[in-house]
Amino acid sequence: MVLCQFGSDRRALVTTGLQIIESLRCEGNLALSYTFDSLDSIAAFLWNLDLLEALASLQFSNCSQSKRTTFLRCINQPEVNASNTREILQMTRNKRATEFLRHLPIRC
Repeated sequence: MVLCQFGSDRRALVTTGLQIIESLRCEGNLALSYTFDSLDSIAAFLWNLDLLEALASLQFSNCSQSKRTTFLRCINQPEVNASNTREILQMTRNKRATEFLRHLPIRC
């Protein structure tokens, strides 16, 4: 999901991420809640409100209140507020993207 926020055509990638999340809900795949087990540990790297809201909604559907709360905390952070200026939103994107890339293990 984090990688959906990268790339030159971010909107298309985010739309793809939203479609994946929605397909899990619509196809009755809620039994596959383990699919997003690791997302709560990388939720801090998500900056797209659409993705955060969709993931919070999915966790609500899965009856996973603790994971839903994790995504809601991310949504409520001031730096991802949709009312912020473009500069602040861009700084947030850059900061979280850099932190995410540092978080990835280095493979030789």
